[in-house]
Amino acid sequence: MSKTTTEPDKKTEQAPVIDTNVIILKKTRIGNSIFLPKARISVTKALAEKLEADGKASIIY
Repeated sequence: MSKTTTEPDKKTEQAPVIDTNVIILKKTRIGNSIFLPKARISVTKALAEKLEADGKASIIY
């Protein structure tokens, strides 16, 4: 039997995930969850910017 050597998996470079706090302004569905107005949640910066652009949330600084 011959031994097979495996190379270690190369890690792909990913941008750091920055959690951003937002307050929901309108009833919003994210994945399988529904958030009601006035809810305060923590989401990724990209999602926070998208929700704010859609007028569904406001970023809390």
